[in-house]
Amino acid sequence: MEDAKRWHYVLQADKRGPVSLDVLRELIAAGTVQRGTHVWCEGMSTWRPADSVDDLRQFFATAPAAPVMAPTVIEDNAVSTIIPYKNAPALIGYYVSIASLIPLLGALLSIAAIVLGFVGLSNVRKRPEVKGTAHAIIAISLGAIVLLAHIAGVVLFLSNRF
Repeated sequence: MEDAKRWHYVLQADKRGPVSLDVLRELIAAGTVQRGTHVWCEGMSTWRPADSVDDLRQFFATAPAAPVMAPTVIEDNAVSTIIPYKNAPALIGYYVSIASLIPLLGALLSIAAIVLGFVGLSNVRKRPEVKGTAHAIIAISLGAIVLLAHIAGVVLFLSNRF
């Protein structure tokens, strides 16, 4: 006699079902539903991997083992080294430090560049894969030079006035 439970499963990010337990057993035997495939039926509080469900665990003892595939890693080291798009503070700080060369407005921009540069360096220390060390250092250095130049300009201006 067939179990009355109606099962749902996820296949390629699509929810499938409802199917009977017999159909689900056939899907497991065929390798369509694997140990890590999330399943659900009425009475379950949440979707769970198929091999963690008591009603299904027995079917995996006879099911063929799924081939283990190495995760696909997309290498983008060259691009992320030149343009550290994964480290927005370093990248923005770099451009803000260049914009800080604008007279008068540059004083405020240089402070922002220094802060963003330090945040960018912190990001690189926490997660080296985000890259952006050079951009962060340039943001800090150029921001500091421009800030000092603005301070020196103000001091010279004020000393000549008095």
